[in-house]
Amino acid sequence: MSNNIQRPKVFISYSWDSEEHKKWVLALSNDLIRDGTDCQIDQYVNLVEEGWPWWMEKQIESADFVLLVCTQKYYDRFHKRGEGGAGRGVAWEGAILTQIFYDNFCCNSRNKSFIPVLPDNVGEVNHIPIVLRGYPSFFIPSQYEDLLRLILKRPKIVKPLSGEPPPLPPEEIVSLRKKTDVPLQDLVEKKNAPTEKLFERRQELKRRLEQIEKEIEEEKAHLPEVPTYCRQAAEWLSIYQRDLAKDAGEKALRQIYGKNYSPEEIDNFLWEIEKLLELIYFCALTTSRVFLDGLSIRLTLPVEAHINALKYIKRNRLPADPTLSNVAAEIRSCLEYLIDRLEQRK
Repeated sequence: MSNNIQRPKVFISYSWDSEEHKKWVLALSNDLIRDGTDCQIDQYVNLVEEGWPWWMEKQIESADFVLLVCTQKYYDRFHKRGEGGAGRGVAWEGAILTQIFYDNFCCNSRNKSFIPVLPDNVGEVNHIPIVLRGYPSFFIPSQYEDLLRLILKRPKIVKPLSGEPPPLPPEEIVSLRKKTDVPLQDLVEKKNAPTEKLFERRQELKRRLEQIEKEIEEEKAHLPEVPTYCRQAAEWLSIYQRDLAKDAGEKALRQIYGKNYSPEEIDNFLWEIEKLLELIYFCALTTSRVFLDGLSIRLTLPVEAHINALKYIKRNRLPADPTLSNVAAEIRSCLEYLIDRLEQRK
C-alpha cells in the first residue's frame, strides 16, 4: 500500500488487566496496522513530554475511531470503581470519552467513532460502558473482519448502482363507446408487426370507427329494431371485451406445448382475440351474422389457438346471472357461429 494513501486513525483504549491482556491488545493493534490503518496504543510510546493525560486526550480527539477493549476491570475503571489509585488512565479516558459522547448525543444523537470490542471467550456485553451499549460492538478475533470493514468503510454488501427504468407504456384507455362495423382484415394486425406500426394502425382504426359511428347515427332511423337482450349483449361485451381477451388468450397459449413465441407475437395474439370479440359485438348489436361470413384474416398464431380462446369464453366466461340468460344465449350463438367459420380454415 502506498504511504500517500490516507489511512484511518485508530486509538485503542484499554486497561492493563494483565501482561497477557496487554499482549492481546498489542497483537490487535499490529493486525490493524498491517491491514491498512494508522493504529496507536500507549505501548508504542516510550516518553511523553506533555504527560500521559494530555497525550491520551490528543489521541482520542484526533482519532477517526476509538476502540474500547471492554473487560470487567475496564468497566470498573471507566466508571471510577477502580481500587485505590489504580486505573487512573482508563478513568481519565472514560471521562473524556463520556464528555465527547455526551456533546455528540446532545447535537445529533449519533455515535460514529466509539466502538466497543470484547475478547472472545472472556468478554461480556455487560462489560461495555453503559453509554455505548446501544451501539454495535465486536467480539475479537471472531468478528475482526467485520470490524476492519467498518473502519476501512468497505462493506461486505454494496448497494448496486441505479439502472435505466424499463419501458412501461400505459394501458389502453378503457371506453364504453359503442363500436360499429368494420372489415375484419382491418381489425386483425399483421404477424410480427412492429410496435410503432401497431400503434399507428390502432389509431387509424379508431378514426375509422368514429367516422362509421357518425354515419350510423345519421342512418339510425332506417335501421331495424334490435331486441333488448341483443343490445344488452353488446353492452356487456363492450365492458368486458378486453378482460375476456386477455384471460382467454393466456389460457389458450398454455395449451400450446413445445412452442416459444416472442412477446410481440403474444401481444398481437391477445389483440386479435379482442378484435374477434369486437365482431361478436357487431353481430349482437345488429342481430346479423354477416360480419362472420367469408372471413379472410391473417392471424399471428395457428388458428387452433384462437378457437381454443373462444371456446374457453363460451364455457367459462358468459354471464351467469339468471336474469341475463337471453344475453348469454345470444353471445353463445355468435361465438359458435364464429368458431364454426374458423374451424373451416383448419
